[in-house]
Amino acid sequence: MYEAIRQISANFPDARVTLSMHDPSSCPARVNLEAIGSFKSWVYSVDEEKRGRWYVWTFPYHLLHAIIALITYRLFHRPLFLTRDPAKRRLLRAYFDADLVISCGGNNLSSKRFFAAFFFWNIFSTLFAHYAGKPLYMFPESVGPFASSLHFYLTKFTLARMRLVLVRDTLSLRLVKMMALPDTSYHFVPDLAFGPWCDLAPDDSLWPLHSFCRQNIERDTPLIGITPINWGEQNPHFGGQASYEQALIELIHYITTEMDGHVFLFSQVLGPSLAEDDSQIARRLLDRMTTSSSRVTHVNAIRSPVQLMAAYGCMDFVVGTRMHSNIFALCAGVPVIAIGYMSKTRGIMRSLGLEEWTHDIETINGPELVALFRRGWEKRQTTAAYLQTCIPEARKVAERAGSLIAKDWQRLQ
Repeated sequence: MYEAIRQISANFPDARVTLSMHDPSSCPARVNLEAIGSFKSWVYSVDEEKRGRWYVWTFPYHLLHAIIALITYRLFHRPLFLTRDPAKRRLLRAYFDADLVISCGGNNLSSKRFFAAFFFWNIFSTLFAHYAGKPLYMFPESVGPFASSLHFYLTKFTLARMRLVLVRDTLSLRLVKMMALPDTSYHFVPDLAFGPWCDLAPDDSLWPLHSFCRQNIERDTPLIGITPINWGEQNPHFGGQASYEQALIELIHYITTEMDGHVFLFSQVLGPSLAEDDSQIARRLLDRMTTSSSRVTHVNAIRSPVQLMAAYGCMDFVVGTRMHSNIFALCAGVPVIAIGYMSKTRGIMRSLGLEEWTHDIETINGPELVALFRRGWEKRQTTAAYLQTCIPEARKVAERAGSLIAKDWQRLQ
């Protein structure tokens, strides 16, 4: 998000940006930037106990309000708001007042099951901009996989109504090519996290992890970062959560006993719901540690993306399930093993020429993960040297996203 804002500001200097977000309270305060609740916030909430809940039966009611406002806006340029909720009115007005709309998610256009409320609501949120008569663009995202052909064709229908589609991995690029979009331009551009967003983020990269390592860990001790994820909670159709956790336990045991290393369990995402709170699974892994628990540190107090990259930069190696933990580590020059819970991970690693260091979460087991890590550790110096050439190029190309949109916008004018 930092990089998206930075590129928009650089290419549209006088722009006023409205971020439509599910969790607007997490948005950094900036001049000419307003964060408001998205369409998803109309039908989804997280309670005080961090339990997420969809209100599927309210879909028709909210659709009716939005569609009537859309029709009256297109016919009379004066939308009729049936809702008195000021937050909902702000969102509708943001669509109607916009000069252009940019989809900036990550996996908005993918589905894990047929009745995927998230997918259908994202499609509606995107198409709403098109039918409001706004030029529609997409910052680098992944496309697919899909639970059914219906989802594939709905995505094709949506992308065909965009002026420019940017995809962040090679698997998504192949899928978009298969769609044969006649009037839509599409390009491969790496994930925005590769871009130079540090210039915009607060300068708090000097973090106590450095001094902690100096004071508490011997100088020659290997430092390994691991990012776990509660994928079984987020995806009910995934039945391998126990095997995945056992594989991590075996890897931690190998690092702390066979290598005399120190493991840092990073809780990169802390919500808003329990299913998305990585600290839950990190504590579960710690509870299962029977030996060498003194060689495992839980890190769950990261305050910014810059701080996160600085923390991963302290590591000698990272085994990441969170995709952006891998990107941050790679940008810091640290070799990684990427555990892919969606195709985006393998696609991004493939685009960097690093696919051999990817393992799918669906088939993971302890011996294979340990063996892959051992190979990665042995080749870490070669990999680190390769990162010095491939990552700067990825970061350079990632910075093109905003300019590609700006050039098309200028042609449209």
